[in-house]
Amino acid sequence: MNERQLKRLRASGPKRILACDGGGILGLMSVEILAKLETELREASGDSNLVLADYFDFVWDQHRSNYRDLHQLRDEHEHDP
Repeated sequence: MNERQLKRLRASGPKRILACDGGGILGLMSVEILAKLETELREASGDSNLVLADYFDFVWDQHRSNYRDLHQLRDEHEHDP
């Protein structure tokens, strides 16, 4: 875990958990819903650079292909300036 992840994990108070389910065609529906959620969070926060990882403390998903995709997104996000 990087320092940012450890800080969020150790912070007191409630945690935000994003739980996803659905592979195959259901996974495509989840992607659309998550994209809409991210857009709404950007608008509500006024931060046009916000990503879901900035809002949620933990992500849970049971499908292996989604784990791969989430790890790729996490790795790309950690390298952002």
